[in-house]
Amino acid sequence: MNGSDEIVSIPLELESAGTQKLIALYFPLKKVLDSASGYLIHPHPANFILTLIFQ
Repeated sequence: MNGSDEIVSIPLELESAGTQKLIALYFPLKKVLDSASGYLIHPHPANFILTLIFQ
């Protein structure tokens, strides 16, 4: 599949625990981001820092 634009699905169980946690956070985080007027993502060596801007 290298060089292909085709999307391939894999079972969620094959993803790492970290990826599973990020996927689980998607909908709650999307709800918050949709209500923010903007946001900044600050790189951090161990993580990232998300700053939400509300009006």
